[in-house]
Amino acid sequence: RALRARITDTGRPVTFPYRCDAPALRRWMMMEMRPLPGGVTLFRTWPTAVEPRRSVQVHGRKKSDGRKALMCGWCKRVALGSAWYEIEDTLAREPLLDHGVSLRVSHGICSRCTEHLDLLTQGAPPEGPPPGRAVDGGRGPAGPVS
Repeated sequence: RALRARITDTGRPVTFPYRCDAPALRRWMMMEMRPLPGGVTLFRTWPTAVEPRRSVQVHGRKKSDGRKALMCGWCKRVALGSAWYEIEDTLAREPLLDHGVSLRVSHGICSRCTEHLDLLTQGAPPEGPPPGRAVDGGRGPAGPVS
């Protein structure tokens, strides 16, 4: 809502990165929000990088044991304790999908993506790499990121 209010107030579009993965692909995307006459907002998206990966299936299992995981809706990292990890690193560290049991996933937003979005809504260009995209352009750090 804050980004939509900003483009409506300023009349200028805003562009930002986000992640939209498929089970066997990591996809880094860009979205542009552009104000149009009559209070309409045009949303335009495009991929900036696509990387194949071993298939990751978190949803779709028949039974659940009640365990939950918090996933950032912007960068797709998963919280383990107070740190956030790439999904592949999370699966390597935690037996989340043992014996065909489904993991309940709740979506939120990590602190890095929150800071990035706060800067966007204020009209300031964010510093550093976009959320969900490591500086090296690859899987990112093997350890936690805040």
